[in-house]
Formats: sequence, structure tokens, C-alpha cells
Amino acid sequence: MKTDKEKKLTNKINTMFQKLEETMIDDELDLTKPIMTRAGNAFRLYATDGGGRYPIHGACKVDNEWRQGAWTRMGSLFSDDYVSGLDLINVPE
Repeated sequence: MKTDKEKKLTNKINTMFQKLEETMIDDELDLTKPIMTRAGNAFRLYATDGGGRYPIHGACKVDNEWRQGAWTRMGSLFSDDYVSGLDLINVPE
């Protein structure tokens, strides 16, 4: 049997996976709407015409510092088939 602590941790993990699945990348990022990272970090958009595989340029706020990056049109930081907390998503309405 699981302890209360183990049950709480299991519930927390399940909730995190559910939230992640709800925001899986399945369409291009809508650049006309507000953007944030999958983990909820603030995002600044610098350019959308960077060309190549990573045309979206900007910065996300991590640990009170703005960190530059480049993302795919789908909002992926690394690749469209790898999910990261620093991927870009539209702010939920």
C-alpha cells in the first residue's frame, strides 16, 4: 500500500502529465496572440522571419534573467517531436 506522501506525489505527477498532454504541440504557434513558455515563463518576441528551422527568435525569463533562444514555427525549442518546458505556447484564454 502507498503512504499518503506517495499518493500525493503520484497525484501531482499525474496532474503534471495531464497538463503537458493538454498543451502538446499539434499546430503552428499563433503569433498574433500572447505567448509564454510551456512552463509558464514570460516570453519576449524579437523576430518571426529568422529563416531556417528556427525562425522565431525571442527570450524567455528564467530565474529573473532574459535568456535568448530560437524556436520552430510550432514553438519547439529543440525539435517538434521533443517536449520541453521552454517550448512556446499561446497563453490559454
